[in-house]
Amino acid sequence: MRRDLVALGEDELVALTNRGTVRRAVKEVASVAVEERGDGTVVATGRDGVIATLAPGVPVDRARCTCAAVVLCRHVVRAVLAYRAWVDAGAAVPDAAVPDAAVPDAARPDAAVPDAARSGPSGDLLAALPARVRAAGERLVEAGATATVVRSAAPVVLLHETGTTVRFLVPDDLAHARCDCRDAPPCAHVVPAVRALRAAGPVVELHRRAPDTRALHGLDTALALLAEAGAASGRDAVRAALDAASVACRGAALTWPADVLAELADLCARHAVADSGFDPLFLAQLAGEAVLRADTLRHVHSPVPTAFAGGWSTAAETEVVGGRLIGLGTRVRQAGRVVDVDALTYDAAARRVVALGRTSVDPAPDDGTPCPSYADLAAATLQKGITVAAAGAGQLVATGGRRTPAGRLRLGRRPAALGPQRFDWTGALGPPVLVEGAAEAAGVVSATFPAPLGPRSVGTGIVVVPVLAVADAGFDPAAQSVTATLVTPDGGAIALVHPYTSRAAGGAEALLDGLTAGTVRFVAGAASARGSATVVRPCGVVVEDAAGARRLVAPWTDTSPRTATAAPRPVPSPPPSSSRPRDLTVADHVLDLQAETGALLTTGVARADRTVRAAWAHLAEHADALGSTVLAPRVEAVAAALGARAADPGWTSTAAAAALLRLAAALELARALTATTPVADTAPTTTSGPADRVVAPPHPVRTGDRVGPHSGDAATP
Repeated sequence: MRRDLVALGEDELVALTNRGTVRRAVKEVASVAVEERGDGTVVATGRDGVIATLAPGVPVDRARCTCAAVVLCRHVVRAVLAYRAWVDAGAAVPDAAVPDAAVPDAARPDAAVPDAARSGPSGDLLAALPARVRAAGERLVEAGATATVVRSAAPVVLLHETGTTVRFLVPDDLAHARCDCRDAPPCAHVVPAVRALRAAGPVVELHRRAPDTRALHGLDTALALLAEAGAASGRDAVRAALDAASVACRGAALTWPADVLAELADLCARHAVADSGFDPLFLAQLAGEAVLRADTLRHVHSPVPTAFAGGWSTAAETEVVGGRLIGLGTRVRQAGRVVDVDALTYDAAARRVVALGRTSVDPAPDDGTPCPSYADLAAATLQKGITVAAAGAGQLVATGGRRTPAGRLRLGRRPAALGPQRFDWTGALGPPVLVEGAAEAAGVVSATFPAPLGPRSVGTGIVVVPVLAVADAGFDPAAQSVTATLVTPDGGAIALVHPYTSRAAGGAEALLDGLTAGTVRFVAGAASARGSATVVRPCGVVVEDAAGARRLVAPWTDTSPRTATAAPRPVPSPPPSSSRPRDLTVADHVLDLQAETGALLTTGVARADRTVRAAWAHLAEHADALGSTVLAPRVEAVAAALGARAADPGWTSTAAAAALLRLAAALELARALTATTPVADTAPTTTSGPADRVVAPPHPVRTGDRVGPHSGDAATP
């Protein structure tokens, strides 16, 4: 019996050809006669007279038949499917291969994995690879390789540094290992993928590369100058130090710290010209993230992989082959006047979420020009005839492109075709994006590192959840959000939360209509933890009507007929700030402290006067009164360092600056752990009223692969 052919199901064959070819082949399986020879050669003859020969040791996509096709055709595909059916009928030659039990454990690629968890290639398979390919693969491992492993009958390994995905379609057979890069199989990426399968755990760091200590020292120096002199007082000197540190980190392959420093420098530049995009809260959050990432990189035994804290070892884009991109919806991220609108799509070949989008800049506040709605921004084209909104709701067949390690796909001039999709996501999507229910979604969230320490990638935390029922759907006036409880097939529950904003009012109306008037089948969005509950912020919701037709609601970019033909539903304004009790939650307390930290980073501890010192003394008393055992001592350290100035003639700002940065780091980690959504995927939350205002905004536009602040797929004016 040919185990390699038996292992190739319809999904695996789609990875070798395309779904249309497989569908045609399935219809013709019954017309094929199968013969297996003694040497293992399988001969399949169809009623149309076409003969396909499947020789042992030859990958299926290199097998040929008597037709004139020069690529994998339906005749070969139907031969594989017919052979599987033939085996199921009991007509196959008994398997004389060496059983798995006879293979020494030391030779298995997954030897470190317990027997119950083993899945994937086994045996000393790497020796069969060409020497050139094996050497190139070992160089990838030595350069520092981090992988996410999805263990199943056909394991999938996502290599983060190179931004590639390797699928093992047939166990124990690297001839059927397929990577989504453009290199001919087997490629060098197979080597780190096999080594990742040998290790235990869903996230594997094959080789922890030592960070560049000089680059980290430059980061520390720049942050210390920011804390001492402040964004307002230091101005050009602080901005220059941050820019220089960013360049040094990028040269040392510390991509994420480099991006954070570049965004800090951009904030300083915005403050210098009184740009409305400057916010002290951003300053505190970014400074805290920079400290956290630097401390993690220095820790030799940190559980956080170097690639997650520091970034991928290469920032180069990867040429990828064409494939099917299934739209999951759209997402909007805003920082100041800069707006990112992305179509989130599922790459069926790579089994990961990739983004295609555009970046735009809102008019200046004093221009008098109204800001366009997010639906209008989503009408921007990616290619001729393909808009961002259409890509998020349809199915895009691309012939190739360039993908960054952070998951942004650039089609360039390669032709692509857009068509509708059936929204049957159970059959079209796979793990780790598609989860079975609330329990698995909670597992995905628990395995995700806090945002300030994790990858700044567009697909981080995105899951697709099947839904059985929706309960308590409505609008929460206090939170100014559309909320609902999603009941999943495993009997669990997930909270849905979507913030209301006037620029996406139509999408909020469409979401409410879908939750209350239709039958929700799937929800795609960013999952996170809120206490013991799992929360998803939707980018797309699949709704089925009474006739069985399905459609996608994209809350950020959809328009609702209700908003165009009738007055919108009344949206109550939040209660006045004076009537709302303060410190309702830990998250409120953290944001309050971050705002004060940002204000001090703006002025600088060296210019902290008596009023500032008194304010921080009060903050320390307040934090202690709240019973904070983690944050209160750090607030007290800042207050004490500032207060020492009044009694010490030789006082310097060094100790106060260090204490402030330590507090910023603790606050940013606390914010990530208490927030309802991952920082890397937070969208602006606004309240209704005479003028929208941003409440607790996220980091400045975070796409994970920025080479500078606000650079994206589209040029930013």
